[in-house]
Amino acid sequence: MAQTGKSRSARIPLDYYKKPDRLQRMKTSLTWLAIVVAIALVIMNVLFGSEGKRDYSRGHVANVHATWNDQCEVCHVPFHPIMSRPWLQPIFGSDHASNVRCANCHAGPPHHANQTPALACADCHRDHRGREASLVALPDQDCTRCHANLKEHMVGSSSFATPIANAVRSFISDHPEFRAVQGTDPGRLKFSHKRHMSAGMLLTADGTKGFTLADIRDPKERERYRRQQPEGQKQDSSLVQLSCQSCHRLDSGDFGVNFAGLRGDAPTLSSIPEGTLPPRRAGKYMITLTYENQCQACHPTTFDPNLPDVAVPHRLQPPEVRDFLFGVYASRKSKIDPARLVEELLPKRQLPGTGLSPDERQQIARQVEHAEAFLQRTQLTEAERKLYLGAKTCGECHHYHQGSGIAPDVIEPPNIPQVWFRLGRFDHSRHRAIDCRLCHPNAYPTLADGKENRTVSEKSADILIPGRNNCLLCHRPKGPAQYEGGTILAGGARFDCTECHQYHHRETDWDRLQGRGAAARDPKAKLDLKRFLQGVR
Repeated sequence: MAQTGKSRSARIPLDYYKKPDRLQRMKTSLTWLAIVVAIALVIMNVLFGSEGKRDYSRGHVANVHATWNDQCEVCHVPFHPIMSRPWLQPIFGSDHASNVRCANCHAGPPHHANQTPALACADCHRDHRGREASLVALPDQDCTRCHANLKEHMVGSSSFATPIANAVRSFISDHPEFRAVQGTDPGRLKFSHKRHMSAGMLLTADGTKGFTLADIRDPKERERYRRQQPEGQKQDSSLVQLSCQSCHRLDSGDFGVNFAGLRGDAPTLSSIPEGTLPPRRAGKYMITLTYENQCQACHPTTFDPNLPDVAVPHRLQPPEVRDFLFGVYASRKSKIDPARLVEELLPKRQLPGTGLSPDERQQIARQVEHAEAFLQRTQLTEAERKLYLGAKTCGECHHYHQGSGIAPDVIEPPNIPQVWFRLGRFDHSRHRAIDCRLCHPNAYPTLADGKENRTVSEKSADILIPGRNNCLLCHRPKGPAQYEGGTILAGGARFDCTECHQYHHRETDWDRLQGRGAAARDPKAKLDLKRFLQGVR
């Protein structure tokens, strides 16, 4: 029997909308199941402590923070944003409570005292990006958000003299020239690269005898320089040929002796027992230049041909040099023959059997003392004349504040900069494979092709530090570049801001040279193991 529409509609209950159907019942059941599961997870996390917190983490923290991977409260403060968010300041304030947690382990100085706004640590150091992620290799935008327009992000005036330095967006496009290469060398040491890099330290090849290996008196020093000589020029009669590595070293082991470095009044190389000091590791910066290590072999501070093995210690001022010289001459037996002097001072005609009276003997003794003192003063004066006025002694390298006598009032300190890039950093150990001539061409009297270098440095005031354009040969995007009359494929090395710059500035050259040191990194209080592992609240 065929069904009509009326008969089919009669089968539909009129109150169907008052009762849930199968689909609605399924959705309701799943909703309650999700609520029950969520409550169960919360209860489990409370019961099992920090083990459950990983369920809410954005990801693993960096390796340096792996100990606290499941302890959110070590870094996070409840109801306080960990990053600077201006729109949240009216609600939570801008006290950066999370910065206090960071400072429990990290004592980092501010970037600048006049910067605005003050940033939270996590604004730049972003964690939860995986175990191998770096917390200090930051994208350029973290720096350029302020340095692209410094005037709007600082209180007061900028310390940068040029306008371009106040609007840096990229090292490639608008980074200013390095301040280190502008002006003159602040060092106060007389030095000519042209003379010292020439064979035998001669400025002309006119056949005049230059400085040979045989002229180096110290046997250890002579062998050290012999090893540095070019092949075929290692005989005693060979002219000494210096290279950059003769003076500029990254590791004290490079000097050919087991020698860590000079401390205080440094001894000569030949007086250091083998194995006494372990060699220092190769570092970012060159080892400090010292007289004993770089100069003494060719510039001894001897002062008397009768005392060829006695030299004045370095780093003494004129009054201290005079005391040393007086001690040397006073401690040595006088060459005056008292018996002969007595014969000369005795009366020519004496009565037989008569001797010298006590007064006469005392008078002769005083005359002997006066003669010895006169001789010592004469020797001391001649020694000072040779040291301060001689062609191959102190005045050859040092500047004086000359007084009225032979000896100057003050010998100026060399003041050789240990760190040239005061706002950046440079790692020599990463550039050891590059020929020194590429970055410091004016330190060589000859070019790579053997021709004379007409721009070689002859004055200590010349700055031989390479500028920004030299760095751009490598630190830029990969691409063709003009080099020595041709085209080469250059670039490809990193050129981001954090490659050379640090946000937390260091206060002194020594900080930049060796690091801020353990004391500067100390937290406010030392922790026991339990408090350290659980984090400080």
